[in-house]
Amino acid sequence: MVVKLILLSLFGLSNHFCFAQDSSYYQTYINREKKYVQSLLNAKTEKDFYITLSQCKSNSLVWAYLPFFYPLDKKNITISSGFGYRIHPINRKFSFHKGIDILTPCGTKVLASGNGYILDTGYDPYLGNFIKIAHGFKWISIYGHLSQIDVFKSQKVSYGQVIGLSGTTGRSTGCHLHYGIYYNNAPVSSLRYNRLFIHSLQLGFYE
Repeated sequence: MVVKLILLSLFGLSNHFCFAQDSSYYQTYINREKKYVQSLLNAKTEKDFYITLSQCKSNSLVWAYLPFFYPLDKKNITISSGFGYRIHPINRKFSFHKGIDILTPCGTKVLASGNGYILDTGYDPYLGNFIKIAHGFKWISIYGHLSQIDVFKSQKVSYGQVIGLSGTTGRSTGCHLHYGIYYNNAPVSSLRYNRLFIHSLQLGFYE
């Protein structure tokens, strides 16, 4: 569904620029985007996806349909618990943490980290109030312990859109946002991809 939106966007660009004075430039851009989409769809593993994505320019449409933007509108983000194995703060057992915990006051606006649609919302005994967004190319993002949910199932959302408010619902020791991303249903470190996107911006749009 999301990949179709990207292709429709490219089709719209093609129609819009077909009569432009420098249409050859725009056609080159569109052809490049189609190549990106096909290459990312052909990725067999998350490692393959990462390598392929690292070759995509920062002005590519595909970035907007991936959950690699920050889920909070804050310049400085403090992570209280990272991705991977840790001592659980409540049961004190060594266990795998499938996302990151971001310290933030209850009631902070939570943002969609990429374009997509709402796959699910609800309440979970561990995550509390949660939102799950389906993005492009088999990616999903999850937002947990929310105090408020401002979206509904199947709703389309854009990156940076407010989807709810942070809280401490579910199994939580205090106000924070649990944020996780999944590729093909497997948890992945979000910070790794945040850094990749920032790196692509530093390289410049048109290299």
